[in-house]
Amino acid sequence: MRPSGTARTKLLLLLAALCAAGGALEEK
Repeated sequence: MRPSGTARTKLLLLLAALCAAGGALEEK
């Protein structure tokens, strides 16, 4: 079975969002 690309993209987007949120919080 191949992992679906959409699920992988979703995870990458989530990770990017978390990193962005963390960076914004740290800057304040």
